[in-house]
Amino acid sequence: MKVYRKILAGLMALSMMATFMVGCDKSNNTDGADNTTVGESSADNSTSSNDNNSTDDNNTNNTADTSSTVEENKTPSQPDNLDYTDEITDGVVMTVGGHDINMEEYRYYFLNLKKSIGGDDETYWDGTATEGTDSSGNNVSKTAEDDKRDKLSQLKNYVITYLVNNYCVEQIAKDNNISLTADEIQAVQDKYDETKASYESNESSEYDTFEDYLTSTYCTKELYIQSTTRQALEEKVVRSLYEDDFRKNLLPQYIHCEHILFSTTNVTAETEAIPDDATDDEKAEIQSNNDKALEEAKSDVRKKAEEVLQKIKDGADFDEMVAEYNEDPGETVNEDGSVNGYYFKSGTMVQAFEDAAFALGDNEVSDLVETDYGYHIIKKIPITDDDEYINKNILSLIMYDLNTGENTTYYTQYLEMANKYYDDMEVTFSDEYYNINTKSLPEKSSVFPYIDPAVSSAE
Repeated sequence: MKVYRKILAGLMALSMMATFMVGCDKSNNTDGADNTTVGESSADNSTSSNDNNSTDDNNTNNTADTSSTVEENKTPSQPDNLDYTDEITDGVVMTVGGHDINMEEYRYYFLNLKKSIGGDDETYWDGTATEGTDSSGNNVSKTAEDDKRDKLSQLKNYVITYLVNNYCVEQIAKDNNISLTADEIQAVQDKYDETKASYESNESSEYDTFEDYLTSTYCTKELYIQSTTRQALEEKVVRSLYEDDFRKNLLPQYIHCEHILFSTTNVTAETEAIPDDATDDEKAEIQSNNDKALEEAKSDVRKKAEEVLQKIKDGADFDEMVAEYNEDPGETVNEDGSVNGYYFKSGTMVQAFEDAAFALGDNEVSDLVETDYGYHIIKKIPITDDDEYINKNILSLIMYDLNTGENTTYYTQYLEMANKYYDDMEVTFSDEYYNINTKSLPEKSSVFPYIDPAVSSAE
């Protein structure tokens, strides 16, 4: 099954800081495992607007699956030259959809994926001889030479996959007449400058300059900007194709609420221990008295909630009451005194809370709502066209369902379209491509700069 995936920065060892590389992991999964998209999360069905729920906040570590292969029309026609040891430093390695891939771009993916798969163990790439049979009795013995060739082939197939997926983004944009404006391109440069300044002003940064950091990840400023530009382009593609329909048909299913929680989960009362030798009647009486004591303690919480509710009915500012009384740690108050609250759809919150919230009109405040968490006072906030949280997180909302974390219909459509583009993308290889191996494309190059983290730390 072919799967188009976002490549997050966390996917690659030592990949670029604070950004994800745009692209896709499109593999033939034959092990029966679920094909989940990087960035999916079902850990928390509700979304607090305190969270930056954008696509680059989902830091799933998706180490490459070395069983992956590429389609036949993207498979090199010649075997790799395992014995080539001269260092390859320049030239066009391959073309993807008519785009020349130079050594600098190829090297970034090759070395990062190499580290992701094999770690720091260089002997991994020398191959390991194995003997034995599989569960069906078939001979699966392999020489070290064959294993070495298979590992290199798998690594290079991954590089092909990522590069092809990258240029699918550009082709989709072109075919849909979508491009970045001059201001959007400048915003990418500005973001680079901000990231650079932030890195270099951080005393705990490992390197003196941001360029040194990029160099340590086999990257350059030009590649970084190229990747973040492509990220911005893909985000614009998704928004251009699906945002209007999302706002018309899916956004109305969300509501925005603030609430004040008076928690009863930690309520304690002075209770009597039940002796082991007590009779059943005695145990029942002691337990009954303990329950009454606990209920009295809870009634004190309810009384406090009722007093606050009355203040609100008398005109007290709701946000001020949240700041003073709320015991929900997930709902914080901003420096200006405003409250973010929660955005959610039906099926997200506990039933009593949800029923009360959806029954409210805009700006209406509920009576006390009791749940297992305690007593709630809920206020429904209207979602407007200029809603800051929605506009800030629109891409994530288009892509992922808040209830389940699964892909929305929009994102599923986009992935299906991207898969078709992947299938149609033409790839050609230069003669030099077949000489690329872990020896001819080393981490420390005579042409490409390299900064050893250990040396940098020592200095």
